[in-house]
Amino acid sequence: MLYNRKLHTKADLAKTILSWVLTPLPFSRIPSDDLIILNYHSVPRKFLPNFERQIGLFHQKYRVISPVDLPAYGSGRLAPDARRDLLITFDDGMKNQYQAAKILDKYRIKAVFFVNPGFISEPSKSQADYYRSHIRSTINPYIDSEEPDLCAMSWQELRQMREAGHEIASHSFTHTLRKESGERERYYEIVESKRTIEHNLDMNDGDVRSFCGPVDSLLSVGVDSAKLIMKHYRYFYSTFPGSNKGLRNPFALKRVHVECYWMWGTVKYQLSRFEWVRWKKRVNSFENEVIRPAAFAGNMTSRNK
Repeated sequence: MLYNRKLHTKADLAKTILSWVLTPLPFSRIPSDDLIILNYHSVPRKFLPNFERQIGLFHQKYRVISPVDLPAYGSGRLAPDARRDLLITFDDGMKNQYQAAKILDKYRIKAVFFVNPGFISEPSKSQADYYRSHIRSTINPYIDSEEPDLCAMSWQELRQMREAGHEIASHSFTHTLRKESGERERYYEIVESKRTIEHNLDMNDGDVRSFCGPVDSLLSVGVDSAKLIMKHYRYFYSTFPGSNKGLRNPFALKRVHVECYWMWGTVKYQLSRFEWVRWKKRVNSFENEVIRPAAFAGNMTSRNK
């Protein structure tokens, strides 16, 4: 993929240039025993070839693990490998991700797909409007222009993906969870989304084990929401990059933002430690202001029972 001003920002171009200069430096490299978690969004049909090139390079340069490997990674039970471990996730559940999953299957890669039941259950004729009003208000027509780019995967498609080995997880019910949401709204977005996914995919209670809040984690998840997530899920994926070494905190997993239409140099820059430095302050704020107080409150509640 070459630079295209209709698709790429000046920041994308700058990162691509910097990647060739800075990423060879030892400081830029993520430690070999760390886990990189990628976060994709829309995968429009016209960018599937570029997406497949990205996946092919990940397959070549990293050990791409499956969601079911997370417990083994956290406990150090994965077989040694010289390559860094990498896990792939997708947000929002657009229909175009169904074809992306087919490419992953070609490489025997399994991913986590975070979906919104409210988006899926919306009548097909109004899903595009729902996407604009609830998920992404600003849309680049050069990127998302076809119906599968603005509509949701069906429950049947998600069932097929789960049968193929992909993990289906909650991205909140309506993609409107915010830090200031009230108690009833928090429960609906966090707990009812889980139950709705499990019901529609014929899953057992507890099979949906992962949650990711919509938008910036500091804006969408407060202490009370974090306590609910810790009670009903096993993993919480944030919107921030950083270290996941040994899964020291399964409720503050860090993810690297990437997109299917990016130049490889931009992706390469994202996979360096420079993004960790840029987001460090926000990561510390999230862990100190949200995750640690929620975990402490949960421990106190357990002790008092």
